[in-house]
Amino acid sequence: MMKKLFLLLLISIVFVSCNNSGNTNKDAAANTNQSGAVVVKPEHLNEDAFRKKVFDYTSGKEWKYIGDKPCIIDFYADWCSPCRRLGPVLEELAQEYKDQIYVYKVNTDQNPNVSAYFSIQSIPAVFFCPMNDKPQVMVGLYQKEDYVKIINDLLLKPTGK
Repeated sequence: MMKKLFLLLLISIVFVSCNNSGNTNKDAAANTNQSGAVVVKPEHLNEDAFRKKVFDYTSGKEWKYIGDKPCIIDFYADWCSPCRRLGPVLEELAQEYKDQIYVYKVNTDQNPNVSAYFSIQSIPAVFFCPMNDKPQVMVGLYQKEDYVKIINDLLLKPTGK
């Protein structure tokens, strides 16, 4: 009887821990913090998601951003030290501009077709995509203020001026 009870308890613990371990998703764009406020983080895109959210580069058409608000796309690799240092800056920008822009990340090692289409030669390469114009790119690591200036001057500038 004691063995059955112990086995049942062990199975219950394993079941609960397996269900709870699936609740974390590093690629989730939005989560909540302890106070219940929404925390927005950069969204990691694979090739398929990139074609659906940013631009279908396989269509052979000229650049046309398909998002509903401007975006930043960070082309990076996990092994790249400047890319890792840029990560927290982009997380801050995603949170600060959460209602105005999207912040995406594309791993160049895992998404070689997207990287090749945009001729990514050096990383980090950050593309700033306004709604109705071609993207502008910054290659290398810069101060947060430099990214903020481009966001405000290029992505959030009033249209029609």
